[in-house]
Amino acid sequence: RKLANLWCNMNSSLALHEYSILEIPFTPSYWTLFSKILVPVDDSSISYKALHAALFLANKAGSEITVVHVLESVPTTYIEWKNTLEIDTAKGQVILDRCSEFAKQRNISINTALLQGSPSSTILNFAVKENFDAIAIGSHGISGFKEHLLGSVSNKIVHLSSLPVLLIK
Repeated sequence: RKLANLWCNMNSSLALHEYSILEIPFTPSYWTLFSKILVPVDDSSISYKALHAALFLANKAGSEITVVHVLESVPTTYIEWKNTLEIDTAKGQVILDRCSEFAKQRNISINTALLQGSPSSTILNFAVKENFDAIAIGSHGISGFKEHLLGSVSNKIVHLSSLPVLLIK
């Protein structure tokens, strides 16, 4: 199974295309550079694959994992905003609880955070503010005109992050 594209975006970019996460060489001195990994999730299967990859690294390198879900709502009135926020918060908490359970089944504890704002900038700001070493994120694989029109959170993260990014496809 092909799980990961690894993008290390330090001074020089390293890309390991279409390797299974299990095929990536495990050299403790290299992987322990990633002691704090941020994993944004959006309830898609690909975001759960990113969590799986991060949990694999955590198991091998003893990394601390924090899973975040970003609430993005654009209401037009205060009442609509309050109702939407309550519903989105409840859904977001269910997503984070699902991630915690997934990690618990693998005997790994994780931290979770429910954030609000524009997903890419909120994730990047949180990563810097909380001193993460890397971001593991899933990519839905849209490209070309559709990506240009819709934008892509993972694409923005890869291009704007000063941290290494583990991009899962």
